[in-house]
Amino acid sequence: MTGHTTRVTAVAASPLADTAASADESGVVLFHDIRAPKPTATLRTPARATVAFDEQGIVVAVAADAAHVKIFSAKAPGGDAQFPAPVVELALGPAFGGAVRPDALAFEPAGRWLAAAGGGALAVLDAFRSQPPLAVARPGPPPPG
Repeated sequence: MTGHTTRVTAVAASPLADTAASADESGVVLFHDIRAPKPTATLRTPARATVAFDEQGIVVAVAADAAHVKIFSAKAPGGDAQFPAPVVELALGPAFGGAVRPDALAFEPAGRWLAAAGGGALAVLDAFRSQPPLAVARPGPPPPG
């Protein structure tokens, strides 16, 4: 895979076996048809991103800040096109405290729930609705004693 000008920090493969996504330090997410030498689409984010495809290969989640995870259609536009607007934007709420962005994203097998983790925080989000996280875990003070 080619196309990045800074260090690649995340990679995800679609379960459809023909698409992969890679993200770099500068916030560029490239989508690749694994049979083609050049990227098929570009998504620019404000900072280093992490990516995950759902188990059906229908959507791709992208997190590049501590406030939101954006869900896009996994069907990338052809050529070196820019990605369209997200299908849904999920608020991370208090889980990440506005300071730490997720380092990892993962869909559960049915694709309904999305876990976002980073900096010791974990949020479970409804991937279809922009609602507060279902579950949140944050690092706290160590237990006494």
